[in-house]
Amino acid sequence: FLWTLPATIAVIAFIFLFNLPQRVPQLVAQIQADSVPAALKMITLSTSLLLISIIFSIPSIIKDLQYSMVQYILADDPDTNWKSAIAKSKEMMVGNKWAYVKLMFSFTGWYIISNMVCCIGNFLLAPYIEATYAQMYIQISGQSADYEQNTYQSGTYFTGFGNM
Repeated sequence: FLWTLPATIAVIAFIFLFNLPQRVPQLVAQIQADSVPAALKMITLSTSLLLISIIFSIPSIIKDLQYSMVQYILADDPDTNWKSAIAKSKEMMVGNKWAYVKLMFSFTGWYIISNMVCCIGNFLLAPYIEATYAQMYIQISGQSADYEQNTYQSGTYFTGFGNM
């Protein structure tokens, strides 16, 4: 939650700095009167707001990727302290963040198909996706050869599921 605050504060500051609650209705009225400069101002404001929100969201995205293995670490060893689970997750995700992002985007087609049937397909898709993320955790934690081993081997990178 705390890592989303920079983006939230930046967007709120942008909204109030440019007085958008009063300017937007005026610009919309001018656009309806076929005013091209008003349309360009509206496009500029909305593009600027989008860029600011994207730029200030980058730290939260990075932290989300770093913390992505915490739930699996805690499931593996429930006695683990939450601080050490976060530290271990950060260590495990060094060199694996891009592989995790690619893995997330590999489900895009499945999400589209499952949403075509009124989201009913998501009930079938969610366990498959979670099992895939769990398999990634098993592989980068060094447990793919021996499921009884609970120690992380430094330098293990996720290479996909072809070599398992």
